[in-house]
This record gives sequence, C-alpha cells and structure tokens, in this order.
Amino acid sequence: MTNYTQQKLQDVANKVIAQMENAGTDWIKPFSYSSSLGSSTGSRNLKSNNLYTGINMVILGFEAMEKGYKSNTWATYKQIQEAGGQVLKGNTSTSVCYYGQHINRIKDDVTGEELINPYRFLKFYNVFNIDQTTLEDKPTAKPKPRTLVQKIEDVEKFVSNTKANIVHSEAGRCYYRPATDTINMSPLDSWKAIKDSSREELYYSTLLHELVHWTGTEKRCNRDKASNVFGNEGYAFEELVAEFGSAMLCNTLEISKQPSTQHAKYINNWVTRIKEEPKAIFKAIALSQKAVNFIYDLQQEEGVKKVA
Repeated sequence: MTNYTQQKLQDVANKVIAQMENAGTDWIKPFSYSSSLGSSTGSRNLKSNNLYTGINMVILGFEAMEKGYKSNTWATYKQIQEAGGQVLKGNTSTSVCYYGQHINRIKDDVTGEELINPYRFLKFYNVFNIDQTTLEDKPTAKPKPRTLVQKIEDVEKFVSNTKANIVHSEAGRCYYRPATDTINMSPLDSWKAIKDSSREELYYSTLLHELVHWTGTEKRCNRDKASNVFGNEGYAFEELVAEFGSAMLCNTLEISKQPSTQHAKYINNWVTRIKEEPKAIFKAIALSQKAVNFIYDLQQEEGVKKVA
C-alpha cells in the first residue's frame, strides 16, 4: 500500500473517530434518513444519478455535515464541465474511493501456458458537491425510476420478502438468535415514540438492525467472527456492521433512524480498534454493504431493486 493510500485511509478513519467521540450515539446520523427534514441524506452522482454506497456514503455524509452543504449531489471535475458548469474559486474536492480488480496475464516460462493472476486495488478520486459549483442541483441524466420504499406497510413487505423467521416476545428485548435462526422483536404494543422518531420508525429501524445480524450466518453472508479484524472483540465488530447496515437500509427505505443508546457501550471499543487499524472501518462498511445487497437480492416485488 502506498503512503498516499495509507494517508487517505487514515483521514477517513480520523473523521469516523471524531464523529464517534464528539456525537456519541448520534455519530451515525450524517448518513441516515431524516424524517424531520423529509429527505434522504444519501449522496448521489450528478451524471448517473446513482447512490454512492459503502464507505463513500460515509465519507460524503460526513463532508456534507461538516461543510453545511444543502445538496446531496456530487460530481468529478470533468462531469461538472461536461454539464456546463465550473467549480467555484477557492473550493477543494473530497476524495472518494473505488475498489477494482486487475488481471495480470503472464506466460509460464516452462509450459508456455497463459496464467491469470488477479489482484484487487483501491483507488481514490476527487468529487465536488454541487453547492461548490455554478450548476443547479439537478441531475443531467434522466433520473432512474425511484427504488425507495416510502410507506411503512411497504417496509413490512420488504422484510417479509426475506423469509426471515421473526417472533414477538420478551418485551424490551430485540435480538437475533443463531441457534434457532430467529429474530426476536419486542411486542408491537411495547414501543413508544422518542425525540423525532415515531414508534413505527423505531420498531422498523431496530428490525432492520437485527435483519443485518440475520445475514451473518454461513448460509448467507458468512461473517465468520474468527476472520474479522476485532479478534476476541468480534461481537462489538458485528454490532458495528449491523449499525452501518441498518443505517444504509433506513436511508434507502426512508425510515428515520434514532441511534440506540444500548450501542453506546460499543463506541469505545470501535474507536480504540479503528485507531489501531484504520482499515477496520473500511472492512465493517464493506461487510455492511454486502449484507444490504444480500437483502435486496431477496426482493421479488416489482420496483424493489438492489441499490448498490
């Protein structure tokens, strides 16, 4: 890994750490849906109108919050020029990343056979928020059909399409139990509205958190605790994956996510581990995105499509 890439990884990790330390349980809000604003904070590309996913969702969410951008649309310098705009003087870009795969084709010196040696790489490129340009905040390409589910009953159908086994018992407790492959949710009459979130939003955002846990089994996304970067603190790492995954799902399903106070106890573990190994945050988000993609792949209904 080059020094440039290492520094970029460290920059992202520092932003996540600062948000966790300063905002506590609210650290995840910059890239989750806000019902009070009536809008998604999901960042989109100007040219494609596609959502940025994974770590880029986090990077741009934090950047928009810090700089106070009103637009959720981003573009490269070339895309801005192609749209007939210019970057306003004095503005600096934000680095986002791209994971790719390159295939080396070499010939065996003995047999003459062509050998394929694939390897993955991480590349950073720069984008600007539309607020930093002379352009208006609207996509230049024809918008794709909306894939966001807006009604709570539709979220119920979205969850039902996964065929996850969900029961309602033990008031005040929500969890996924691997031994029985069951999600337990506190009974529907036990939920109360808090802050800016209705009891329905609290219920479904929690259910989506547990649904991400549900994807972790060997027969689904196979998030083996022994392979994650937190070692003996694997449970805390899995909670981080579930929090990110829940935020991603809430964003695309337009559900306001109120961070759970019970996850506050994990923040110190997350901060400590990310300080030790900046790539930990990249791995957690990559696993979250994989879980979200898996859940979207289970959707059979018309108009419900994978967002990544």
